[in-house]
Amino acid sequence: GTPEMWQLPLDGGTWHKVAGPPLSNGLSCLDVLVFDRANARLLVLSGGWPRGDVYALSLQGTPTWTQLPTDQAWYPYGGSAIYDAHAHRFLAASGDDGWMWSFDVDDPAPAWTHLKLTGAGPDNTWSSSAIYDAGQHRLVLFGGTAGDVPDAITNRTWTASLDDAPAWRRLGVLDEATPGLGGAFLAYATDAHEILRLGGNDGGEAFVYRPDHADWQS
Repeated sequence: GTPEMWQLPLDGGTWHKVAGPPLSNGLSCLDVLVFDRANARLLVLSGGWPRGDVYALSLQGTPTWTQLPTDQAWYPYGGSAIYDAHAHRFLAASGDDGWMWSFDVDDPAPAWTHLKLTGAGPDNTWSSSAIYDAGQHRLVLFGGTAGDVPDAITNRTWTASLDDAPAWRRLGVLDEATPGLGGAFLAYATDAHEILRLGGNDGGEAFVYRPDHADWQS
């Protein structure tokens, strides 16, 4: 069906339609939707096809879609993408070891640029799950399919620091008893400094990662 934007008041209200899709043929799957508080708008990054398109929905007055001017960023289909709320930018894994795509949404002439990371990273991984860890200003990435081998699903967890010297680092240890997953849901619990993981393409069990543990705990 055609994707639409709906809103649900959390005080006991009911769902109502806010806006239709930004394009007549809608958006693709695997998109990233975030709330840009500073500019009172929603931002959508297209994650499937076309990749790298960014749209904004103003929440002031009549909700109106606009497309931010940019050419496409060629990260893998289903590649991991997050919104860095600190720097007001989208980040997407490029599929090339050591690089990510970066898109500054506050730039008057926004464009995708390459961001170089040091250290050994996850290389070409798609259908992995990622969140932005605001407390430590880093990307956290879990699982996904490694390379071009359909069954090569990994259970590794990586972090990418987003400071002045961006770098990849393995988080925790590799537990062979933990199944590899693609398409899992991740959430960051700010007060508890925990990362929560649920679902994926091979199960629905919930896990949590805490800084005082070596790996995920069920």
